[in-house]
Amino acid sequence: MVTVRQAILWARSNRKYTLAITVILLVLLALASPGTRNYRPYSVEFCHPASERQFVGSVMQEMDLLLYGDSILESLLGNQVGQPRAEWADIADVWTKHHGGSKAKVLAISGDTTIQLLWRIQNGELPVTTDTKQAVVLIGTNDLTAYHQHQLSDADETGSAVAAGVIAVCEQLIDHSPRMKITLLAVLPRGNREVEAPAAKVLIPNK
Repeated sequence: MVTVRQAILWARSNRKYTLAITVILLVLLALASPGTRNYRPYSVEFCHPASERQFVGSVMQEMDLLLYGDSILESLLGNQVGQPRAEWADIADVWTKHHGGSKAKVLAISGDTTIQLLWRIQNGELPVTTDTKQAVVLIGTNDLTAYHQHQLSDADETGSAVAAGVIAVCEQLIDHSPRMKITLLAVLPRGNREVEAPAAKVLIPNK
């Protein structure tokens, strides 16, 4: 099994492969950069107010577990983009029952891509101390939709770009808390949605 640290070391030692990936990520970031008036999914300005609503005033000290991700993890709070969602209320009840009294925190926003999660990590969603024991990261499936909507690349390029974004997220966490154990979950396939990403795009970043 390849560990997160091994994947990061590989990416750092194979810059010729990651250069094109970085360019693709920068293009997506430019498309998602602040400058439009309307907040929309898959954009940096969309995650900013959602992040403030959900996490403002939360001081993360001596946390045992942090969960970073998108709607799949935000559903544990019964929320969608920081707002209660009725059909997820039962999920939140289960989370509260088993983890309500623990030093665990869900830091997830529906629709987030790897770029948005990076923004959040770099803008206040890291623990104050560096002794957090464990983090769970589940991110990347919304990147597939974003790339597909903007028709930025083929399946190989998209998969590699998503993988690079996930690695960048893990790098930020490791740099902040070197002793923290990171559980990186595989990118999940898209469902039968209005925008359907090819299956190959899901498989590549998980390799």
